[in-house]
Amino acid sequence: MSSSLTSLLVVMVGAQLALQPPINSALGEHIGKLAAALVSFVVGTMILLLLVLVSGEAGKLSALGSVPVYELAGGLIGATYVATSTFTVARIGAGAVVAATITGQLLSSLAIDGLGLTGVDVVAVDGVRIMGALLLFGG
Repeated sequence: MSSSLTSLLVVMVGAQLALQPPINSALGEHIGKLAAALVSFVVGTMILLLLVLVSGEAGKLSALGSVPVYELAGGLIGATYVATSTFTVARIGAGAVVAATITGQLLSSLAIDGLGLTGVDVVAVDGVRIMGALLLFGG
């Protein structure tokens, strides 16, 4: 897949992420905020289970016991985001939740890239990257 197509895919997924907090918050009005976050994860888990089975990757799950514990933190991070955004979107709006989330992601990403955390290639944190983060934070 070309880098242009990959970037477009990521933008499309990002657009969907902007919908997730208000959808979950609306569901939360009917069934409770934490229950809405749970339903979000159950539906997502069912879809991912189907994709893992169809893709043939189910057998690879046997290696799960040998992975470093930090690699399992993705589920915790996802649950924290979904639960937090379900509560906060009603207070500050979808745009503010998404902007704050992206700001946090960008600041954290600078540290991850600059230090090579979790095994990613080190990418120098230069003035342009810092200026971009500051502009987003200011927005």
